[in-house]
Amino acid sequence: MRRIVSHRPSGAVKTRHAGWRTPPLSLATPRGWMPSKKERRGGIHPPSRNGLFIFPMMLVVLWITPNVASAMSAIILFDCEEFGNGCENRIPEDPGQTEGQMDPSSIFVPESQPECEGVYDVDISVNIYHHHRGSLDVFLIHVPTETIIVLISGLNSDESHIDVTLDDEAAIDILTSSCSRPNSECRGTFQPIGSLSDFDLIDPAGEWQLRINDQRANDSGMLVSWSLAFTFPDEDGDEIPDCYDPCPDDSNLLDRDEDGIADCLDGCPDDPDKAEPGMCGCGIPDTDDRDNDGVCDEQDGCPDNPDKIDPGPCGCELPDTDSDGDGRPDCRDPCPDDPNKINPGLCGCGVPDIDLDDDGVCDFDQGCGKQGDRDNDGICDDEDGCPDNPDKIDPGTCGCEAPDTDSDGDGRPDCRDDCPDDPGKTRPGLCGCGVPDVDLDNNGVCDVDEGCGGLPNTNDRDNDGVCDDEDGCPDDPDKVAPGLCGCDVVDEDRDNDGVADCIDNCPNVANPDQTDSDDDGIGDACTAPPAGEPCASGTGMSVMPMTLLGLGRLRRRQKNRSNTRAKCRCASSV
Repeated sequence: MRRIVSHRPSGAVKTRHAGWRTPPLSLATPRGWMPSKKERRGGIHPPSRNGLFIFPMMLVVLWITPNVASAMSAIILFDCEEFGNGCENRIPEDPGQTEGQMDPSSIFVPESQPECEGVYDVDISVNIYHHHRGSLDVFLIHVPTETIIVLISGLNSDESHIDVTLDDEAAIDILTSSCSRPNSECRGTFQPIGSLSDFDLIDPAGEWQLRINDQRANDSGMLVSWSLAFTFPDEDGDEIPDCYDPCPDDSNLLDRDEDGIADCLDGCPDDPDKAEPGMCGCGIPDTDDRDNDGVCDEQDGCPDNPDKIDPGPCGCELPDTDSDGDGRPDCRDPCPDDPNKINPGLCGCGVPDIDLDDDGVCDFDQGCGKQGDRDNDGICDDEDGCPDNPDKIDPGTCGCEAPDTDSDGDGRPDCRDDCPDDPGKTRPGLCGCGVPDVDLDNNGVCDVDEGCGGLPNTNDRDNDGVCDDEDGCPDDPDKVAPGLCGCDVVDEDRDNDGVADCIDNCPNVANPDQTDSDDDGIGDACTAPPAGEPCASGTGMSVMPMTLLGLGRLRRRQKNRSNTRAKCRCASSV
């Protein structure tokens, strides 16, 4: 058994927690600001300047600082060298100047325990070398709470060195001490100008800044070092403040298993290898698990079976499965799939032990015994709702004689569906099965039976099977579109020359080029030869029918027709 001893650097108590670091907090402060004498005495915070960061005024102490001597307490020290930066800054900051501000120096205090009630007391030690200490103003700022007090100002001494501890409880004010007398050292413990009690009962965590202002030219100096001392409650009197004490109620900090963890924090205070019970508990390594099921062998009733931690009714090797849910595990159930039997009995597993004729033979083995099975469907008549129909054991919707088939899948079986193949209808209705009941003209006749769909103001005048509103030649039964020759004229081509007769200038003689040299409306293929010459064999004269070639051509043809016929002895044809 050993006692964990706290570390005490520089004669002050500091726990392991004090070694934590927190990131620095950036803070902008107006340059050249100096508080008035009233502000120095009263702890008034600086005003705003140039839009930079403002410290709000906090003049009221919220409650009285406890008497440190009346309770157990301990002091913890934070020095700039270990917990801060800017510990040896030049005064003033600018090397080319002998008057102005020092770059702020910071100490970062780590977070304390959540239940910490704050400090009892704050003291500060500063060590400054300067050619003229009377020109210095020194301020302490707690950045998180934006609280600032004046530590040193107006010493009225041309001496150089300041090496003091500032404590509200000191007997002498620094302004009346040797620090304000010429040719005297400035060493010792004194009261500051402002009141350090402004910091009492706050949470000290966060950034603390030391700021120094040099108000006199032709001299300079340096911050050598500084530190903060906080007095905290220490209920167990172990010289470790409760805010940083891992065991605030244990003054001995015993460590029975000597594993470096105090018993008050050690989940296994007698096991040097474990600080928490873990999977196997204290005193047992968490590696003793042969079947890797997450249960230690010492606590595992089946250490070699990862699926079981207790033998159960089937032992470690077999699962305690109960397939039929009858409360008897399969390993002890001869009928593991029959929830009604745990023994085969007379009829075997899965069959009730029925012997209605008491012949010692299971009725199931005798067919249906006394009940019978008239339709031989394997269901005894007393359990068969349709004992005479081997295809049904329940009457269903259609009764025992008819199948409950629904051919069109409309939810109505065929036996009750007048349109068994029409999923949209269960009765024929106006238009019959398979046809929607549409009667747009409301004449009581199904539109599909009226030829042209029963649409109002439509019919089929030429009776060609195409309704008038869709027929391009509604009065011509041979045509549904005018074509080349128009309605009532057949698009015929007797000479097969690719030109319809109605526009062919020689309809009986093939002349696909329709040449008409004399522009008389009759193609050259039908024009008579000169007087006295016989007509070419196989040719005949033809008169061009009335077409769209123009009435002028037609008149010219009629004027010359007698001459043409006189000159040609060939038989003319129309």
